[in-house]
Amino acid sequence: MKIKKGIGEEFLEHLDIYFKRIPKHPKHFPKKENPTEKHL
Repeated sequence: MKIKKGIGEEFLEHLDIYFKRIPKHPKHFPKKENPTEKHL
């Protein structure tokens, strides 16, 4: 298995991009009533 350096920083950059999209496009990210509940 090859380990990629900087993957954590890359992941955080992608998260930042998505977090900035939420207020601009809230309908693309619907709020779930109980996100921790598992549905079987």
